[in-house]
Amino acid sequence: SFQNGVVYGTGNVLGYDKAGPEYVINEEQAETVRRIYDLYLAGNGYHKIMKQLEKEGRRTAMGKTMWHYATVGHILKNRLYCGELEYRKEYVPDYLEQKRAKNNGELERVIVEGKHQPIVTKEEYERVQKMMAEKDAQMGQRRKNKGVHSEDLWRRKMRCQCGHAFAKTKWHTKTDFITYTYKCYDQTRTGTIAARLKNGLGIAMPEDGEFSEEEMDKYVSGVRVYEDRFEWLLNLSPDAGGGLDDAGSPVYFKKITVTPDDERAWFKKHPQWSKSNRYAELEAWIFI
Repeated sequence: SFQNGVVYGTGNVLGYDKAGPEYVINEEQAETVRRIYDLYLAGNGYHKIMKQLEKEGRRTAMGKTMWHYATVGHILKNRLYCGELEYRKEYVPDYLEQKRAKNNGELERVIVEGKHQPIVTKEEYERVQKMMAEKDAQMGQRRKNKGVHSEDLWRRKMRCQCGHAFAKTKWHTKTDFITYTYKCYDQTRTGTIAARLKNGLGIAMPEDGEFSEEEMDKYVSGVRVYEDRFEWLLNLSPDAGGGLDDAGSPVYFKKITVTPDDERAWFKKHPQWSKSNRYAELEAWIFI
């Protein structure tokens, strides 16, 4: 399948629509991909690119107007956009457990020429990879010089309610002393609510009361399915990772009841999902 360039996945890739087994360019989305590459090649970092995309009203593959670091980075690193397919990005170390792990050199990755039309040139893609490698090397040297352990007590101790650590920055510099402030790392990346509103950007609220798959993947460790209920395990420290099997002893938080009317309304908005002819009250037990 590698040699034949078989395409795996759901096909939910910005810039392409999946027509059968092949990728076909979605011109409107492809323009956004080209914009991201152009901005990066012009010297803009992830944060500036995110802000610019949101100002221009450009949407992610999920149709969301709010962008994230990981989304921009994934697009810039994806060989699909220069016409190639890369296999073995992940692998299964233990076939009994069937847990996937990121391939950091344990297996040789396979890169083949795809049958789809590229959105950026191979030269542009390689220039971006070279620029990112140079920045990574610089950041790695800074971390090495600075050390992993923070000398600041409160940076070591504090965590935001969203699970992220805090960054310490200068607030005011006066003649005889310096005043510092602490800001959540997530806010330094996406911006505070006040700053986003001032710049005419949206805030991180679910559109139409729904979360994107990216947000669900970040904050939901897993869902256990029972005959009479669902048990949702929320991950309040998304940077720590982990799934259901790594949860230890989660704490019960609350119960949510989904009524038949709620179900009918949801399926009406999502006709692509199969549904039962009979609706019943559902319970979702929330654990953290």
